[in-house]
Amino acid sequence: MNGKSVTRIAPESMQRLQSYPWPGNVRELANTIERGVILSQEPALEVSILPPHIANYKVTVPGEESSDNLAEVEKRHIQNVILHSPSLEEAAKRLGIDPATLWRKRKKYSID
Repeated sequence: MNGKSVTRIAPESMQRLQSYPWPGNVRELANTIERGVILSQEPALEVSILPPHIANYKVTVPGEESSDNLAEVEKRHIQNVILHSPSLEEAAKRLGIDPATLWRKRKKYSID
């Protein structure tokens, strides 16, 4: 791809890519991989090359205890959907809630 010799994806990068919810679907994944190949100086796609919202995405292992409470999970999910939506109305639609409910949740969680 792009004349680069990236031949593999590092295991930690693969975990992030597999765990991330991909609200932009296949296009977002393809763009992320292409961006990583362009920026990479290594033969493997490393986590440091991934966009911060993916590189910092919390990887959960099935059966692993999580210290997150429901409110923290909801806040992160709302932030992620807003980040990947063209408007707050579209974010509310993707979340399956009314825009007024999204406004209240943004206020509750101090989401800008």
